[in-house]
Amino acid sequence: MRILVDANLLISLILAAPRHSTMQEVVELHGQHHSIQIFVGEATLREVRESIQRKPDLTQRVPEATLDRILVSLAEGSILLPDVHTTNVYTRDPDDDYLIELMLRYHLDVLVTGDKHLQSLNGRYGFYVLSPANLLAFVKELL
Repeated sequence: MRILVDANLLISLILAAPRHSTMQEVVELHGQHHSIQIFVGEATLREVRESIQRKPDLTQRVPEATLDRILVSLAEGSILLPDVHTTNVYTRDPDDDYLIELMLRYHLDVLVTGDKHLQSLNGRYGFYVLSPANLLAFVKELL
């Protein structure tokens, strides 16, 4: 199973540490089962960095050196996808169109996101768009 992770979930994963989260369970399953591959877009990692750096309360919780280590770890622990540029309109939010383009271009199976408007696209383009909880249930059912 080839899973693309959205920025909002990576931010949640970073902020939840060291507490346990559903997304952390997905990452742990990835470590246990080689049939699960996690993909992250370069643009997604930039979005995570920019989102955390522009909010003072988040920069206090996640200092820059810590953020750097986390982002390097995320890049090393996943398959990093290069930036894609698209003129195709897939979603109501043009900032999210690159995620759909990545899914289609790299033939990925699941986009995992907390974004409800992206979740409403589940199945429309030939792949799943699931919340972390739904993804976890789906993966556990398959294993």
